[in-house]
Formats: sequence, C-alpha cells, structure tokens
Amino acid sequence: MKNPQLAPKGTFYFTCDELAKKDSKAFSEYMWTDVDGKPRFRWYKNVVNIVELLEKYDFHFDIEKLPFKDFEDYFKSIEWVMQNDPDSLIYIMSQMITPVSEKVKNKILSHLIELEYYHSCAVIQKHLQVKSTSSITNREFQKNRAKGVTK
Repeated sequence: MKNPQLAPKGTFYFTCDELAKKDSKAFSEYMWTDVDGKPRFRWYKNVVNIVELLEKYDFHFDIEKLPFKDFEDYFKSIEWVMQNDPDSLIYIMSQMITPVSEKVKNKILSHLIELEYYHSCAVIQKHLQVKSTSSITNREFQKNRAKGVTK
C-alpha cells in the first residue's frame, strides 16, 4: 500500500483519525457500530479487500475464470460506501489502493455494471490507478517464468 495522504474532512477515515487522537474508546465504538447489518469499518475494509484480492489473484493465476458471484458482498460494500460516503470511496481508490493491472480494473468495472452500480463504476473508472505498461510486462514475464519453472 502506498503512503496515503491525510483523509479528506468528513470522511470515515478523517473521523477515525480524529477519534483515535482524542479517545480510543470512542474510536472503537465508532468503528464497531452496527450500520446496515455490519460493523461500520467492515463496509470500508471490504472495498479495500476486494481490489487487493483480485490484484493478487490475477498476479498468481488469472481472474478470467474467477466466479465473481462469490464476491457479491464485497461489491455491495463498494456501492454502500458510494451511497453513504462517496469521498471515502474516492480516497480509497486514489490514495489507499496501489495501482492495479488494466485487466483487474476492467473486470471490477464490468461486474459493477452488471450489478447496475453505475455511480460506483464512475468513481472507480476515474480514480483507480492502473500500473504502467512496463509493470504489466514484468508481471506477464513473471507469470510465464513461473509456468515454465513448474513444467
């Protein structure tokens, strides 16, 4: 994860930072407050987790045949954050997530479109960064090298 900038005022992460400075009990209560059936922090953590999980999976395997239906809760979290705290979604995609491959970004976008989460799709399209071409070439080299070594 790259070094994130300070969270924008009014976002979940800004509130967490402010509460953590003042009172750890209030911070913990805020994080664990049940919101729409989950602890508040879980909605945000799922957004980070799904992008990182798909990037790691694609590095080692290939996400083409991955059953995206298994990740419905994660994609629902993306939409929940978009609806309830859009600045946090922008912050997550632009500052907290390291650049991903074009393939991963496109698969995330296509699944969000399939679920009709168009506003989330627009934020991710604009703010989720893609690795440079040289990084992708290196990743492909490493994949092919690993396949060659295991044969």
